[in-house]
Amino acid sequence: MTLRSIFTIASVVALCACASLASAAPVSVASLLCQETSLSTLSTAADWTTRLDSSYDRTGGNGDFNNFVSADGDTATLADLQGPGAVVRIWSANPKSGHIRIYIDDNPAPVVDMPFDQMLAGRTDPFLSPLTQVTMGGHWTYLPISYAKRCRITVERPDALYYHVTSVRFPNDAVVRSFALPLADDDRAALNGAIKAWTAPYANLPVAPDVVSVRPGSRASFREVKGTGKIDQLIVAAPDTPDLELRRLVIRITFDHHRIPDIEAPLADFFGNAYGHKTFDSLALAQTPAGEMICRLPMPFGKSVQISVENGNGRPVTVSVATHFTPGGFKRGRDLYLHADFHQDLTTRGKPHVWMATSGQTGRFVGVVQAMESPYGIGYLEGDEQIRVDDEQFAACKTPGTVIAPWNGTGTEDYFNSGWYFAGTLLAAPLHGCLKKDEAGQIDAFRFLLLDAPVFQHSIDAQIEHGGENDFAPKAYYSSVAFWYGSGERTPVAPMPPASTLALPFSPVPRLTLQGPGVIEGESLVRLAKATEGSVSMQTMGGYDDSWSRGTQLFWKNGVAEDTLIVPINVANAGRYEVIAYLTKADDYGMFTFSLADQQLGGAFDAYNDRVVNSGPISLGTVALPPGPSPFVVTIAGKNPASRATFFGLDAIVLKPL
Repeated sequence: MTLRSIFTIASVVALCACASLASAAPVSVASLLCQETSLSTLSTAADWTTRLDSSYDRTGGNGDFNNFVSADGDTATLADLQGPGAVVRIWSANPKSGHIRIYIDDNPAPVVDMPFDQMLAGRTDPFLSPLTQVTMGGHWTYLPISYAKRCRITVERPDALYYHVTSVRFPNDAVVRSFALPLADDDRAALNGAIKAWTAPYANLPVAPDVVSVRPGSRASFREVKGTGKIDQLIVAAPDTPDLELRRLVIRITFDHHRIPDIEAPLADFFGNAYGHKTFDSLALAQTPAGEMICRLPMPFGKSVQISVENGNGRPVTVSVATHFTPGGFKRGRDLYLHADFHQDLTTRGKPHVWMATSGQTGRFVGVVQAMESPYGIGYLEGDEQIRVDDEQFAACKTPGTVIAPWNGTGTEDYFNSGWYFAGTLLAAPLHGCLKKDEAGQIDAFRFLLLDAPVFQHSIDAQIEHGGENDFAPKAYYSSVAFWYGSGERTPVAPMPPASTLALPFSPVPRLTLQGPGVIEGESLVRLAKATEGSVSMQTMGGYDDSWSRGTQLFWKNGVAEDTLIVPINVANAGRYEVIAYLTKADDYGMFTFSLADQQLGGAFDAYNDRVVNSGPISLGTVALPPGPSPFVVTIAGKNPASRATFFGLDAIVLKPL
């Protein structure tokens, strides 16, 4: 078969002419904005380092909020960064709880001084949409903040604050023009250009595809293209293939006669949607209403490129492949190969899901498409992304089953620029998206990294936890396509399974769900819970029976007698309510007393039982409640002599108006 290509002098993928950050030209907001709106320089080697400061739990647990670099009275320091460098991403799930100040270099006056949520709302100049937005519960900005010497970010009066600050550190001899307000003329022009670039539809290149029929259980290989160049855009379509069967079509792309394909993944996953075809558009990936699947990540090669498609379905499949090339220009040591590494597994306690790992080459990790599924809810989203590069190491911690990473996030949906279990409407933004969310247990999301991409000079490991401490059980299905650039060959996490076996192993099953006014699920309170000792997390209960609403609960462990757990219970209307609790009983649970709005509820509850069961509805008594949030306080009163510990589990609370 013939692989048709169209050659152009310049790639239209590059939305502006971007010089390398390591070049002699000064680094500025303008030059950084150019990097944030173009994919063209992702495939070139970088000489800077990337860092994530976040509010992750320093013990390795799931209390991923209000953990700061330092704190002084009401003021917390989110990041204290030495230059030359730039802050390239700021994210929070709840910025309403503080006032942000950003100090640049030696200036004692902050260059940014405003309510945190105002800065991240997308309406305050220069933090403007679409570079600053609120999407699916996440508040974020990609407006770069450059500094020559130092950048310190503080928040006054934070309250259970979740945050990320991603920064890059340039070589010591880099010349940086520090961020200042009002913006310089060229910075303002670059900001206007970036807003336009992220707002306008992305360019799809007109190329004539090759159309082939791939027999069941076979591969169709296209003729090798020899020479040097770069694929600017890859467009694949299988218009007559049902959604699930798209997952049984595997694309392989090999550059420069490498021993294994550099790109090897199911079509559906590689193009951003493991659950089939859905129309969306982003900077790196897109799917059109006509069924075209588009990848805009640059793919340079020095000698040749080969493309094949394997059909794991039980019938012939028609596939079209089109590529757009820019010829020439490949330089070894400067240009990097695009790798796409597919990995699927069933979660195991104490083991993370690995995205990718390699050593002996330079490059950068630029994104992931991830599908996750379990019939027992989406508690796995408590897992943090964890990355180490070069001489960094994962550190042991006192929480069994997990580690602390130099790059450690605060939750799965937080990594994908969202929050609160992907709250809100499905979307595709320029660099991230969530294309499927099913409360019964299915998630499909993607995120790509530009300036915030972790850079490595000789090695990298990238992984993500399942559950707050790699503790999600029973087994959940995880699959991912990790996108990364490297100077050498791809090193797969695991062998590619036969295409005929690629199918989602679970179908969501109905779970018991308490319904009606006044129902408050325990797991919905996890992120707002505060315990004097121990850790609070979401726990899946599907391994026992179907008695737990939504198959999950709030789980508090490692507290001792007289310790307290406080969660806010919100009511719309003042009045008197009966408080009905659904609790867990087990052989390692304690005895507890309860209060709500400073009013005692009933007597002590003994949660001991020789096996794990749901208590069913238990009336704790009646209370008068004002409108708004009131503290629900759980106090450990001791334990049954037969119990092994003082754990506590809250399935749900029902407020019944009287």
